[in-house]
Amino acid sequence: QTYTINITNDVVVEPSETFTITLSSPSAGIDLGTNTVHTYTINDDDDTRKIYFNLASSSGNENISPVNIAISINNVDAVNPTTVDYAVSGGTATGSGTDFTLASGTATIPAGATTTNIVLTVVDDIIYELDETIIIELSNPTNSNLDGVMPLGGTGFLEHTFTILNEDPAPEIEFDVSSSSGSETLSPVLIQVNLDPVSGIDASASYTVTGTATGSGTDYTLANGTISITAGNTSNTISLIIHDDLINELDETVIITLSAPVHATLGANTSYTYTIIDDEEFGYVGPGGVGDATTNKLWVKPEDLTVVADATDISAWSDVSGNANHLAQSNASFKPRYYNNVINGKPVARFNQANGRLVRNPFTGFPTTEITTYFVNKNGDSGDGLVSYAPSSAKNNDYLLFNSANLSTYIAGSNTSTSSAINGNVFRIINHTWRSSDGQNKLYVNGTQTYSGVLSTGNSITSGGSLAIAGEQDAVDASYDAGQSHQGDFAEVIIYNAVLNTARKKIVDNYLAAKYNLTISSDLYSFDAPGTFENEVAGIGKDDNNNFHDDAQGSSIVRIKNPSSLDNGDFLLWGHNNADRSLDTVDVPIGIDNRMNRVWRIQETGDIGTVTVEIDLDAFVIGSDADLFLVIDSDDGSFVNSSLTAISSYAGKIATFDNVNLSNGDYISIASAVRANPLPIELIEFNALLKHDKVELTWSTASEINNDYFTIERTKDGFHWQEILTVKGAGNSTELLHYKTIDKSPIHGTSYYRLKQTDFNGDSETSDPVAINYHANTAHGLKVYPNPTQGNVTIEGFSKELNDIRVYSLLGKDLTKNIQFISKSETRVVISIAKLIKGTYLIKADNSFQYIIKE
Repeated sequence: QTYTINITNDVVVEPSETFTITLSSPSAGIDLGTNTVHTYTINDDDDTRKIYFNLASSSGNENISPVNIAISINNVDAVNPTTVDYAVSGGTATGSGTDFTLASGTATIPAGATTTNIVLTVVDDIIYELDETIIIELSNPTNSNLDGVMPLGGTGFLEHTFTILNEDPAPEIEFDVSSSSGSETLSPVLIQVNLDPVSGIDASASYTVTGTATGSGTDYTLANGTISITAGNTSNTISLIIHDDLINELDETVIITLSAPVHATLGANTSYTYTIIDDEEFGYVGPGGVGDATTNKLWVKPEDLTVVADATDISAWSDVSGNANHLAQSNASFKPRYYNNVINGKPVARFNQANGRLVRNPFTGFPTTEITTYFVNKNGDSGDGLVSYAPSSAKNNDYLLFNSANLSTYIAGSNTSTSSAINGNVFRIINHTWRSSDGQNKLYVNGTQTYSGVLSTGNSITSGGSLAIAGEQDAVDASYDAGQSHQGDFAEVIIYNAVLNTARKKIVDNYLAAKYNLTISSDLYSFDAPGTFENEVAGIGKDDNNNFHDDAQGSSIVRIKNPSSLDNGDFLLWGHNNADRSLDTVDVPIGIDNRMNRVWRIQETGDIGTVTVEIDLDAFVIGSDADLFLVIDSDDGSFVNSSLTAISSYAGKIATFDNVNLSNGDYISIASAVRANPLPIELIEFNALLKHDKVELTWSTASEINNDYFTIERTKDGFHWQEILTVKGAGNSTELLHYKTIDKSPIHGTSYYRLKQTDFNGDSETSDPVAINYHANTAHGLKVYPNPTQGNVTIEGFSKELNDIRVYSLLGKDLTKNIQFISKSETRVVISIAKLIKGTYLIKADNSFQYIIKE
């Protein structure tokens, strides 16, 4: 409801007057609100002298202060002063010393004058902000009236707006850093954007997202957008969501670029690159530097066969994949035989007995949904079983490669032939792959694909079964048929639990081809003539973004990784000359005292950029790692004129050389500027040979430094090692030295030996294990000595027999309580019969017994 009040316009000069209107007595059900009183002021306009602001508005930079704001009257009073009150009534600026200072007050125009000033103090801050306003209003004049809006005598301006103009530069908006990286397991990634200096208004910038990674939930989630930093704050973050997939892929980038700043300018770091580091590493210590214990489930190679005379039975073949899936055969009728110098100077396991095979039962971790199998083989057979895996009698041969005359595959209940003959008595590299998801079933011979088909799509191989090499089982390690046994030579067998991508396949192909001097279709390493650099070849390379391998070491001590420019078609492979790792002080450049005698040769296809080279010096004594260098010769293999790359870091006995630029044909080795570094304990060989009821252990060293002693360790299960013998070392030597010791009490069945070397400072290293299969052939199965004795008696036999030793009189009385057990191992027990009187006694263990005479 609006009420109209009529004001009477008189002609009397008088002060401004007020009246109030008060609300009361509301109707039932209605309550009075807050504003129940309204005051109205009648400004007198009858005085001809009017007071007013000279200007309705003005402005000035905040660094100019004070500011005078003029007030005037239109008629001078020569006798009396004229006053008017003023106060800040509005605006966007903040008073009380923040943006300005101006308290309410009274402006006085002296008698005889027509003008005066209100003095405004402006605060000059360093904060970027919008221009801000101060509104000053006049009221309560004396000796005058406020000018009207007509105007009546002056300007008519009763309010003045002063605008404080910001002169501070706009702050810079930019990324805190230009790049960072992290594993794809880390999410979210908070990317900081900074504003400097702090601003008095909100600032923002647009950003766009690019890079090699795929957005929209594939590799990451982040759409183009805007980043805002509110007034008073100096930073905010963009949240990048990373998706952890299960795909082995190259590291990928997300690039975020700032543009279109609002209330800010762009700083230096307008682009930020985040590198997503792939965490599905395939491994770098497997064959050719491809795989590890997770992906490489079996790796048996000829150099791990126990060195024996030709035609000697093979009882075990050690698995070096890291999974201890050792192959074994305890039945002499089924054992393959060792033959040396058969293929490129290397031995083989020759299967020439009916129903011969080597078995792993159970095989823990056998591939179930993907598999890659390699083997190097020569045969003239047909209808034979080559690789046979059986999880149960009901599912015999869930994975079977058979019939060398027409290699066939039987997988998860289905079979097919490949029309590929692999007999003919020539060595070949055979490679088979299968994948459940699409049934992809392929065969390669010497690197060339000879068959591709589909088999058992969606099915899987049952885990926990038995693997037989060179035999076909129709139950778990049972139901073999002599007519299906393989007659031929196996040099190496490799099994992965994945289908190798094309780059990894090429690398493994080249590792095997170089090692065995075989010709393959994708030959990427030509420095492999016999007796040159064909040893322990490893490599990295890329066919495309889905087929690459960028980190490799293999069984050697040289690891190469982190290529800076790995493009499609680029490969780098390396192998060594198999020289001993002793000291060479002659063929070295100026400033170098010695280098390792062993040399690696590089073959590069394309240009992979720079790499990181790591060398495992666990077998070396390192005095000062700062004196280590990577020596690179680019022409003739002589290191006198070689270039030097200083060490970047040394940790865990790993010497790391970063940003190394290797070229095709380069020769590399590691060197030291001082004699204290490094002279290795170079183990040439370690062998175990069964002679009668003892195991003869022999080894040779090319050089030794600070070598205190050797320890012979033995195990039954491959995991729990027991120290059994100690042999003093030579200390320091550069000559070829030979050692021999005897294990007089070997373990019944298959056991393994290894050599541990310990320096004077306590550092140690161990050799690869060698296997022995021992079947005791002693009277009653027990050895008891000395006999006669006056006290201690040593009893040797099978571990089962020694579990319960009893001593009886010749009348059959049990006297075991009168003996003392001194010590016990798996095959030996020492007791004392010192408390027994002189005479003859019977020592019984299980079903074996021996007489002992107490003197």
